[in-house]
Amino acid sequence: MLTKIRSSAMALAAAVMLAGCLDDPAVPVDPPDFHPSLEINLDEMTLLEGGVYILDTTVGGGAVALDTSTVVVHYRGWLKNGSMFDTTRPAGLEPIPLEVKLDYEFLIKGWQVGIPGMKEGGVRKMVVPPEMAYGKQGRAPFIHPNATLVFEVELLEVKAAADSAQAQ
Repeated sequence: MLTKIRSSAMALAAAVMLAGCLDDPAVPVDPPDFHPSLEINLDEMTLLEGGVYILDTTVGGGAVALDTSTVVVHYRGWLKNGSMFDTTRPAGLEPIPLEVKLDYEFLIKGWQVGIPGMKEGGVRKMVVPPEMAYGKQGRAPFIHPNATLVFEVELLEVKAAADSAQAQ
């Protein structure tokens, strides 16, 4: 019996050590917490499929985005450390809204899950885990591998079905 316990303990210790060896020290790791400027409190947010968190900071009053809708949005995206990696409203330049079909196969899954249900005129904060964003590969040069992303999305318009067909 004692031999079995020792064998099990040794196997467990070996597994733990090997698991540590699989970590790639060259891959950046997200900080454990969100930068204070992002004002993220996951306890106040709604958890959706795939670990996506949402919080409507402004509830719109217009048409509702469906998972197959084409939408026009303004957005800003940050890493957990508070650094902005993208925006449709760059400083000193003309804002250019993004038009995207929510079921477009190359759109990150976090947006496919996090935007449906929004109403035109609404603003939503989303926390998107790596598996629902760019995953292990990241998106160089701004998004490192395994990055959790934070978005603020303003839904400007939900396109009519006829308009959506033209956007594809």
